[in-house]
Amino acid sequence: MKSKKKGEPAFPSNEIESLQEIALAVVADNFSIYPHLAGIEDQNILNDIVSKTETKLPITVTARNISQEFYWEQKCKDDPRMCNVKKEQHGNSYKQAYIEVYIQDLLENLKSENTDQLLRDLDAVRYEVFSLTIGELQHFKISELFDYLPNLAFLKLTYGAKHVGMQYERPMFGMKMSDAQNFSKCLRTTSSLTHLALPGNLIDDDLTKILVQNLMLNKTISQLDLAHNKIANSGARKIAKFILQT
Repeated sequence: MKSKKKGEPAFPSNEIESLQEIALAVVADNFSIYPHLAGIEDQNILNDIVSKTETKLPITVTARNISQEFYWEQKCKDDPRMCNVKKEQHGNSYKQAYIEVYIQDLLENLKSENTDQLLRDLDAVRYEVFSLTIGELQHFKISELFDYLPNLAFLKLTYGAKHVGMQYERPMFGMKMSDAQNFSKCLRTTSSLTHLALPGNLIDDDLTKILVQNLMLNKTISQLDLAHNKIANSGARKIAKFILQT
């Protein structure tokens, strides 16, 4: 009553949380259980919930349910893998930058026992990935990548492994015949890929022939990089034939 007579608030808001603030905190704490916020139309409330949501939640929870750039910006700052990554190289979007680097890292460190988890992650981010630069990849079935990522437009890929030391084995490096056959089928069916780079894959004339067979049927690729391979005259003629028809 004294506070009321003096025109002062009886319960200063900076000392006692409002019911709404408590509710928003509860929703944020349980975001992984109830990540769908479609019923909330007030953008300010949505932003408040997302701002309170833990940035360490798995990509399968956050990719389809959080679009706010401030959340992904903080996620980038919290992840050491992102320290040298610029969003300008990823569609000027923190979300796209984080997801693309996250998928690149998964692929470069993929173990056979983790394939199921990779496919779940790819399914969660299927519409968010446009560009991938994979510096080392073991012999993963590349058709899975194209099946799950329909918007992939830029792909730079090298088969191999880094820092293997005394565990070096020659089959770990370069594109194998099975890789080329699998990749060639993808080139025939993809409708989004415009830039393809396959540097340092030990691609020879035989592998070039396999790749070009379906590359000739591709209608989207406008930039092709096959630098630092083992392509000789026969392979070069195959590539020239492809270039002449485009």
